[in-house]
Formats: sequence, structure tokens, C-alpha cells
Amino acid sequence: GADWAGDFVYPDDNFEQRQSPELVADPLATNLVHLDYGAWPFWMMLQRTQGTGVLRSIFAQLQTQRSVAAVNAAIPGGYATQIPLFYLNVFNQSPVGDPDFAVPESFLKWDKWKQTPAVPAAATITLGSQPADTLKLPIQRKDGFPMLSVGAYHRVDIPDPKVREIKFTNDLAGKPGAHVDAMLHMADGTWKLADWSAAKTTTLCRDQADEDVKDLVIVTTNAGITPLSTFTHTLHVAANCPFPKRFDGTWRRTYTWESRGTWNEEITGTASYVRNAAFPPEADSISQVPYDLESGRVKWTVSGVQDAGTSCPTFFSGEGTDTPTVNNSGTPTDLGLENVTGKSGVPDPEPSPFYYSIRASVEPTTDPSYNVTNCDGTAPEGIVLPYLEIGHPGPFTSDVPQDQVQKSANPRLLEGHHVGFNEGGDIRIEDSWSFKGSD
Repeated sequence: GADWAGDFVYPDDNFEQRQSPELVADPLATNLVHLDYGAWPFWMMLQRTQGTGVLRSIFAQLQTQRSVAAVNAAIPGGYATQIPLFYLNVFNQSPVGDPDFAVPESFLKWDKWKQTPAVPAAATITLGSQPADTLKLPIQRKDGFPMLSVGAYHRVDIPDPKVREIKFTNDLAGKPGAHVDAMLHMADGTWKLADWSAAKTTTLCRDQADEDVKDLVIVTTNAGITPLSTFTHTLHVAANCPFPKRFDGTWRRTYTWESRGTWNEEITGTASYVRNAAFPPEADSISQVPYDLESGRVKWTVSGVQDAGTSCPTFFSGEGTDTPTVNNSGTPTDLGLENVTGKSGVPDPEPSPFYYSIRASVEPTTDPSYNVTNCDGTAPEGIVLPYLEIGHPGPFTSDVPQDQVQKSANPRLLEGHHVGFNEGGDIRIEDSWSFKGSD
């Protein structure tokens, strides 16, 4: 800590930068634990982000513990938090230090130090004429992967607009101490910081604005106190984003029947649909992909009155809950999703190429009933079905009218609002829905 203390007292002489620059200048060839005076950037980062008191806490821990354990016990979050943050600071160039980034300060701001680390040049991954490609991202150190060290700064440019899916595979997932951060440069010019440590794979879809990455920096660190094995991550890109494995969502459907006065039927529902396993990912670009009902629940109410000004009006009343069924002789209960890009009858270009349908119902013979009350007494009447029916069930063909189609620009978000009528034209139907895809 002596070089840090010297800078703390004499902040403008920058002796420490000239004497011991290696931890920032060449972090991939430097071992933090084996440094002495040269460890000053680590102490500077801690003091600038946590306050001088954190160093007092370290000295207090040294009364009863050896140095490695003492530091881990004293710093907020231990090495698991501070080591990954430190090696982000070591990058010492944009986006690190940008005011709107998750790491808004750097050694350039703290110590007017322009030093940047010696890291390999950025790699470029494109598709060209291929449907997919994979880039290997191996460890960049030559001495293994020591404790409390950085194993790689992988910089990757993705300039090809044909790349839509980006899938990162973490070769260190589940290994104690292993940490992977991704600094993501978005198409709109902003930067995001993502923690990719826990998952074996992380998938981004550039069809979504919040995942439209044009380049990135992947920083792999060992925040543990034992060495890790060497690694080779991979970055896989493809021309299409895979459809999600499931959809979960909610909806509201309202029926109104003008010839029956103020008669009104309200349906609210929730449902989960799971991708049919018979359709592999390759089907996403060539056919409609069906999703089967996993679970669902609806709540319905019927109310209103007909001929309220007469001596014998008719009152409608009832409410209840029900469970949609999968196989029925009326409207099926299912979800279908299709990428119609390039197909006959589709607008060119089609900004929302993901056509879909969502349906939920029960057997007409088992539909719930409500009460119809007038001067002759009270009698049951079956509610109007289906519970939900939006979009034209595919696959899409050129003779399907566009006004029957529901579209989305994002295959993982199916939501909208629609007003229409039943086949007879006497019942008005208003729908609002939102279903989100996930894996």
C-alpha cells in the first residue's frame, strides 16, 4: 500500500505510474497476489470507490488474519464483488469511466492516468454466406489462471446486419470464483454491463432493441483464492433468433350483444403454452411452430338487462372460473407462431414478420352457464365461447386476408388490441392480450 499512500499524499507527482504500471499496463501477465508496491491500483480503486475507511478495515483484519484472508474479510462483498470490478476499472477506456455506464469512474479520472492494458486486438465475426458461425474465445494468459487475476479481455465486433442471434457459452459456468462480465455496445450507441457468470449459455436476439449489440468486451476473472483451469468460451452467431420454448401471458375479452340490451360478458384469463417438441429449431424459418397448452385459468362474468323499460325485462347474471381444455370440438386451445419473411402474400418488406394465433376454449357441451331471469322465471344459458381467439391460425397462405392476421416485430412478445365481430355479426368482440416468450 505504500505507493498508494504516496499518491494519496502527493497526488500530482505520479511516481507510482512510472514506477509500477504493470497491473494496468499488462494485467494478463501480472499476478496481483505476487505484487508488492505494484498492487497500488487495487488499493486506489478500493479507496476511491469505498472510502479511506476500507483500508483501515483491512489493517484491522490483519491483527488476526493473513493478508489474503484479511482483505477478503474487510472489503465490501469480498473478492467476489471487488475483483471483477477492479479488472473492469483496469480496462481504463470507454465505456469504463463514461458517466452513464455502470462503472462511471476509472484511473483516468482518479489519477489522470491514460494507461490502457495490453490486450489482444478485437476479433470480428460475420456470417457472409453461412447460416451460422462460431468464434472461440480462449484464455489469454500464459501462466494458467491464478487466483485473483483476469484471464481474458475478449473484444468482438459484430458488423454484419445479417447476424440476428448471438449465443455465448461460458466454459467456466459453475466453477467457484469464476466470473464473466460483458460490456455490451448497443446499436443506439449506449453501453450496458451484463453479468454472464451464472448461466452456461446466454442468448441475445438483435431483433429486440434492448439486445441489439454491435460489439462487446467480455472480461473473465478469477475472484477465488485458488487457481482455475484454463478455458475456451464460444460466441455463436446465426441468421435467425430461435423462437422461445414457452409463452406466458394474460388477456381480457369482452363480448357485447346490442340486440340484447346491455348484455355483457367479461373474460379475463392467464395461460402458459409450451413449444411442441416435435418441431426443432430448424423449423423456425420454414414452418409454423405450434405451442401446446400447459396450464390456464379464466374468470368470467355476465351482466346486463334487456328491455329495461318494459313491465317484464330480462336480466342476465352470473360469474365463475374455468380451465381451458386442450382437445375440444369447438375452438382449439393452442398457440402458433410463424416467421413469414419472404413468403408469398406477405408485404415486402414486412417490419413485423412474426404472424401468430392464440386460442383458448372448452368443449361447447361443458361450457359454464349464467342465469337468464324474466317473468317466466330463471333458466340457465351457456356463456359465449371461445375464451380467446386472436389471429389467423396458420400456416399463413397468400389467400389469408391481412386483416385477419396478428403480427409482431419481436417473436418473444405477442401483444395487442383488436375489435371485431362474430361470424353472425351480431356480437361485438374486444380483445387485449400480452404474452411473453422465455426459455
